[in-house]
Amino acid sequence: MLATAIPLYRQAIEKDPDFALAYARLSYAESYLTYEGAGGQDAVQLDTRARADAEQALKLVPNLAAAQLALGYNAYWGHRDFDGAIEAFAAVLALRPNDPGALEGQGLAQRRLGRFDAAIASFQQAFTQNPRSSVLAANIASTYMAMGRYADAERWSQRALTLEPRNIAAKENYVQSILLGSGDIARALAAATGDSNRLKVGTRAPLLIYQRRYREALDLLDSIPVNVPDPFLAYVVIGKPQTEARLLRWLGQPERAKSLYEQVLPQLRTQVKMQQGIDVGAVWNRIAEAELGLSHAAEGLDALAKSQAIASRSNDHLSAPRLMQVNAAQYAQAGRPDLAVPLLAKALATPGIGGDYSPVMLWLDPHWDPIRPDARFQALLQQYAQYKPAVVPAPPSAH
Repeated sequence: MLATAIPLYRQAIEKDPDFALAYARLSYAESYLTYEGAGGQDAVQLDTRARADAEQALKLVPNLAAAQLALGYNAYWGHRDFDGAIEAFAAVLALRPNDPGALEGQGLAQRRLGRFDAAIASFQQAFTQNPRSSVLAANIASTYMAMGRYADAERWSQRALTLEPRNIAAKENYVQSILLGSGDIARALAAATGDSNRLKVGTRAPLLIYQRRYREALDLLDSIPVNVPDPFLAYVVIGKPQTEARLLRWLGQPERAKSLYEQVLPQLRTQVKMQQGIDVGAVWNRIAEAELGLSHAAEGLDALAKSQAIASRSNDHLSAPRLMQVNAAQYAQAGRPDLAVPLLAKALATPGIGGDYSPVMLWLDPHWDPIRPDARFQALLQQYAQYKPAVVPAPPSAH
């Protein structure tokens, strides 16, 4: 995997400092690691190094398409410069028309800019060139999800899984397309099979939570080791304890939850200094949850304000709506429907939200339970009444 590839590319460059392709591939790997959270490294420094490696590749071989491709992915993954990424991918396509990697990158950047139809066209063109690519099929699926076209997303996710049954992203897309399209948690759970820790933390546990099966979700998370050697799964180290803390809070064990929030808060404060762009906003959201879980209301609301300020000025049509929604969820947990409901309404009305959230979640997500009786939230339920799922889990107080 790429985490292993990075030191190997560096070794190759040490042996041959003029190995342009190794510089290009190293840059690609470093940019992807930056995008995946930097694996405990400083994201800004890693991004800068990736850019320098791509530029060195171009210096050695000025028309090297792989180097232009690396520049494009550095702009996209490294510092979320989507217009710059499209420009770099266009340079690759000028050298190699119909290059699948450049077409895929172009589609990814177009999608972030909210150009969803153009993104589908780019992915489809790339898939025509590489019809065995499960990754491309999964990208088409996730784009349809962002557009709220869940039947198409489900179909393309199944196609991706036919090409590569072990494609975790495709499995996640398939499960999400079921959940967000219909609210059928039981069917989504039946589809969320596999031994991947990523699948357990990011897919199965949330589905159990939506069914209010908090104890089972906690047991599932307890079965996952925290000492994960792969830096691409470093989110498990912080994400798992924080999710466990949330579940303990909902199970009526706030003191046990506080000990976990105390454990992750210093890590999050370190992480917020090492991230960049909208990723900083995501970390501020997690800091807000920890502060609120520790009964630090003022600090939690301040962190949420910082997170939302980043979301508001972002041009990322995938991450910004999702960040708005999770910020709204934390406002709800803080008992602030006056802040939660308008922000949630804005998120649901923003194009691109469909890959992460849909109106069916208004009935399924326990984050809204504290404000469910509020007239403003009830009005939002009425606005989206046509999306009410067939089965709505009973709140814990009903048991």
